[in-house]
Amino acid sequence: MSNKKLPITETIDDVMKLKQKLQDEKLAQKLEEKEREKERRKREKMERKRLERLQQAKNRNQEDTNRMINEMLTTIDSNIKLSLSKTNANIDKCLETMDSIDDVKMKITSKNVTNFGDNLKELISTLKKCRKYKQEERVRQKADHFLNKMKELFSSSESQVSILLKF
Repeated sequence: MSNKKLPITETIDDVMKLKQKLQDEKLAQKLEEKEREKERRKREKMERKRLERLQQAKNRNQEDTNRMINEMLTTIDSNIKLSLSKTNANIDKCLETMDSIDDVKMKITSKNVTNFGDNLKELISTLKKCRKYKQEERVRQKADHFLNKMKELFSSSESQVSILLKF
């Protein structure tokens, strides 16, 4: 093997090429890193948006439920009042309507009771009047029964709830 020496210009060119190659590799690594970071941010943004949509759907669902419960409370109250009118009393309809209070009561908790304040107050007021209804003992007993159930349901709740429901 001959031991030829390369001209200096070739070794300088090789060093320059090697240096350029290293710089290109560093640049490629930085670009890849930036791409990964960009993808990570994109995934985070998509996850945030997904969570926001879920929260909005949950809020809409809760609002729909609250609206439905308010409508049920109003309907029960008006049906009780209509069924006990002096001109056209229908005791069986009144008792049946009072039984539907259980369905609504199960959906009302101490956390969401403030959403139904006015309608719930009105129903409680109607039930209090029913406790004094003189023509039918069953109406008085059932009204008393449901008022006591509501007291039990909300007895352990916050002071705001007890102020709202003052029996």
